[in-house]
Amino acid sequence: MEFNVEDCTRFFMWASIISIGMLWATVILWRFLRPMAHRIHGGLFGVEPKNVDITAYAFLGLWKILTAIFFIIPWLALLVMG
Repeated sequence: MEFNVEDCTRFFMWASIISIGMLWATVILWRFLRPMAHRIHGGLFGVEPKNVDITAYAFLGLWKILTAIFFIIPWLALLVMG
């Protein structure tokens, strides 16, 4: 199977859309389910709510950076290549 620039461009476009969509869904769920996450992690692992928030914030930031590096930037580069 051979990939050309158009196929790769389409792949990275859809990968970007899916990753950003999942990121937004996670942010929305985190917004509404945060107290439950605090209870679960506090009860199971003894983690304080402050630490759960910091970890979640770091996770979402890392997800944004990795999405940009592995999906959005290659997609933009392929668009420029034409």
